[in-house]
Amino acid sequence: MSDDKRGGYVIQEGDRPWQELTDPDLRAKSSIRWKTLLGEGGTPTSKVTFGLAEIPVGGTWVLHHHAPPEVYYVLSGEGRTEIDGIAHAVRAGTVIYIPGNARHVTVNTGGEPLRFAYAFPTDTIEEIAYHFADR
Repeated sequence: MSDDKRGGYVIQEGDRPWQELTDPDLRAKSSIRWKTLLGEGGTPTSKVTFGLAEIPVGGTWVLHHHAPPEVYYVLSGEGRTEIDGIAHAVRAGTVIYIPGNARHVTVNTGGEPLRFAYAFPTDTIEEIAYHFADR
């Protein structure tokens, strides 16, 4: 990360570690991994949190919801995202808008990892409370 005189900075994806779910019950159902590039810890922003996520072949990012809206941009792979029970096929180049508090789930249906960028209109990822369907 390098600062400039206007307060901006640059982050290399490779400098951030992948994260995984720590709750054993959730981890048994979802093998998603992610890295928040903007809006976590030492990356102060002004109302934007941005990162990358990856769901392995056959994997799922379990049904959940949260107050802020979210955007996904699919970088590679194929899958299915359901938003409030409506299924949408997704692949590289797909933009997905998820309204605040909409229940959503994403499944990798392809033969390679489903990789996507995500963004929230929040200063930090830590201010987002995730609510999971089976909890």
